[in-house]
Amino acid sequence: MRIYLSGAVSDDPDFLAKFAKWENYLLKKYPDARVFNPAEHCHQMIEKKIIIVGDDKFKLWQDCMFHVLPQIEFCSHIFFIPEQDEYHSAGANIELMWADKKGLEVLS
Repeated sequence: MRIYLSGAVSDDPDFLAKFAKWENYLLKKYPDARVFNPAEHCHQMIEKKIIIVGDDKFKLWQDCMFHVLPQIEFCSHIFFIPEQDEYHSAGANIELMWADKKGLEVLS
């Protein structure tokens, strides 16, 4: 089982901690699973200067999505971080559409 972790990143200064918390939750609930954490993945890409942070937030968002979306192809399940307004995240909506087209099982 490989789980894609999806949730809002933009406008959330604590997104890394939020994603880490839910990644740990999933690993405890599904001990044999592997979890793909797109927030951590993008953070590492920025740290390694593969993705360059500039003044254009939309360009940064595009670059991150470009690198994380293909990972859905290698996942069997998707988990959406519970948010007060889950439809606020454009990225999570795109991930949902892609996961739906690929037939991923949605975990809750």
